[in-house]
Amino acid sequence: AVAPAGAPASPSRARPWRAISAVALAIAVAGLALAVALMMAARPRSWTIAESHLLFIATPLVERGPAFSPDGTIIAYSAGTDLAHRKLYLRLRNGGDPIRLTDDPFGALWPAWSPDGRTIAYIGYESGKPCRILLIAVPAGASHEVGRCRSSFLTTVAWDHGGHALFFSDSAVADRPQHIFRLDLDTGKADEFIHAARAAEDGFSALSPDGKTMLLVRFISAVASQIVLHPLPAGPERVLLQSDDDDMNAAWSSDSRTVFASRTKQWDSSLWAYPVSGAAP
Repeated sequence: AVAPAGAPASPSRARPWRAISAVALAIAVAGLALAVALMMAARPRSWTIAESHLLFIATPLVERGPAFSPDGTIIAYSAGTDLAHRKLYLRLRNGGDPIRLTDDPFGALWPAWSPDGRTIAYIGYESGKPCRILLIAVPAGASHEVGRCRSSFLTTVAWDHGGHALFFSDSAVADRPQHIFRLDLDTGKADEFIHAARAAEDGFSALSPDGKTMLLVRFISAVASQIVLHPLPAGPERVLLQSDDDDMNAAWSSDSRTVFASRTKQWDSSLWAYPVSGAAP
C-alpha cells in the first residue's frame, strides 16, 4: 500500500532517522565540549589582585624562606634570632603547631623540597666560612652534608627535574661574580652550569616544574637586576623583567606558564604575575 501524499511517515520508518539524528547531535555536543576544553587548557590562567591581612605564621623569631611541599600540604621555613641561629620548621598549611626539623650547630636557611617531597635541601650558614649544602629527610631524620660552597657565605638551592642534582649560585674565587653551579648528588661533583656575561652575577635560580626552563635573578649592576629565562639544555636566554628594585625575587606557577616576581621599591612591596608568553604582566 502507498501512503497518501503529505501523510506522516509510519513509526517504523521515522524511528531509525530519529536515532541517527540523536547520535549525530551527541557527537556534535561532545566535539564542542572537547574544543572548549582544549581552548580552556591552552588559555593561560588569569591572576587577579587580592588582599589578605591574615598572618599565616607569626612568632617572636625572624621567619624567612617559605617553601611549599610538592603536594601543597606542608610549608617549610627557617626561623631564628639571626642567621647563625636559624632552624628549619615544618607547618601544615591548614594549621597546627610548627615542628622543628633541624638541630645543626649552624644556621639553616632557604629550604627547597625534592620533587618527590621526601627530602629538603638547605643551606648551612657559619660566620666567616663558605656555606654548606645539606639534605634532611621529611618528616624527620638526621641531616647530612652533600657539598660546600667554594667562596660564598650565603646562597639558595634548587632541585633539578629528576631530583638527582642541585643548582646553587657560587663564585669559584672570592670577590668574583657568582655564577650557577650544578651539584651532582650521585657523584658529589659540582661544576659551573651557567656563566653570566661580563661583571653580571646570578644570585638565584629555580627550575620550572616541567623541567624546560631555568629562572635566574641576574644582577647586572649595583642598581639594576633582571629576571632571566634560560632554556634547557641550551638556548638563547630571554629577559622577562629588568628593574632597579631594591629587592627582587621570583617563583614559578605550577603549570610553568607564569613567573611571580616580588618587587620592592623604597619599602613598597608588590607581587606581579608575568606570563612566560610575553603577555602583559
